[in-house]
Amino acid sequence: MKTLLATVCISLLFTVNSKAQEREMKVIDLPNSSKTTNRDKDKAHGEISEKQVEELRKRQQEREKETKVYNVAHVDVPAEFPGGMIAFDKQLIANIELMDVETDIKSLTVIVSFIVEKDGTLSNIVVLRDPGYGVGKRTASALQLLPKWKPAKKEEEIVRSQLTVPLSIPIKK
Repeated sequence: MKTLLATVCISLLFTVNSKAQEREMKVIDLPNSSKTTNRDKDKAHGEISEKQVEELRKRQQEREKETKVYNVAHVDVPAEFPGGMIAFDKQLIANIELMDVETDIKSLTVIVSFIVEKDGTLSNIVVLRDPGYGVGKRTASALQLLPKWKPAKKEEEIVRSQLTVPLSIPIKK
């Protein structure tokens, strides 16, 4: 029994070893030229050229440039709401349905973060601090109704920028 088991194992090892050797021995025919370089051999194995690598790098840089979001501190001209931040506050509050809250508090502060896109629209609106009472949700909805912003600029080029804004929402009594 032991002899039979040993014979099967040796036979199996021999088969696996010979298959591995067959794979290693495969040769790719290249033109018989004395000027064949390692680079030509790499191309025959599916490698890409330096020119293709450079083109891919340029595309990646362009893609990153298109999607990069700058913080307000890292732009030359920050994004601006038409009429400034006072007009922004007034229009935003006008779009929020004021709520009745039985409290002595006159206003609630909500902090929102959003991206001003290159076309002036807002995206990625996130409520960072929600005082409750549905204020965060109402503020995020009201931001969508506002007119387009004037986008930020960096090195004379229009860029995407992120703003974080604290807003004081009055309470109706």
